Amino acid sequence: MDAITELSLLALPLERLEAVIWEGSANLTAAEHDWLLAVAEFDRRRGWDRWEAHSCAHWLSWQVGLDMRAAREKVRVAHALVRFPLIAQAMASGQLSYSKVRAITRIATDATEAELVQLALAGTTNQIERLVSEARRADPGPEHREAKQWAQRGMWHEVQPDGSVTITLRLPPEQAASFLSTAEQFAPPSEVLPDGTRDSRAARRADGAVAMATAAHAAEARPSSEPRYLVTLHADVDALSGREGMCEIEGFGDS
Repeated sequence: MDAITELSLLALPLERLEAVIWEGSANLTAAEHDWLLAVAEFDRRRGWDRWEAHSCAHWLSWQVGLDMRAAREKVRVAHALVRFPLIAQAMASGQLSYSKVRAITRIATDATEAELVQLALAGTTNQIERLVSEARRADPGPEHREAKQWAQRGMWHEVQPDGSVTITLRLPPEQAASFLSTAEQFAPPSEVLPDGTRDSRAARRADGAVAMATAAHAAEARPSSEPRYLVTLHADVDALSGREGMCEIEGFGDS
């Protein structure tokens, strides 16, 4: 593209102005692709470490003038381009803007990369952002799910009209599995009742949970049967300060 001056722009027809804007945008995108690959390699080599920066993002913030949030995103996208060749190719050719690449790399996997590139090519940036946002809400990732499960844990009870109590317990999967397994261990064996029936598994689990709680309460309340000992240690100041001195246990070594 020829050098453009303000006067030459005034003389250009609208069609040519559109072409200049489109070509310039594609060139900027391709240049940013190359710049991001350089950032990824710089981070891989820990070039920022020689400047005593905390991370590549901190170095970018300092040297390039980006705010920390933008710098972290640049580093993340840079490494994503190394991982996803189809996305990198589309950006290098100027077909996918940085904004679209930033969006789809939040949810891209090896299996979904090609489909996401096609969606990004066909949609606007706002449409792609909404798609990614909806996908992340539907599948927020393991760390977010675990944090949410932990935050929503709880135990509630409700007294029924007949006086019995319904207890509802909500736990993360691992804690729930441990609780249920222990309740099963404390549950009484299945036996035939006088009327010829057997207690349901749910009933035996309830008995196991009660037995588990009773055992835990009894263990806390039970005084230790082990004898308690008092050991008296004698040491002079020299021994305590690291110099030669005397240190002995009372009752040992006496004749």
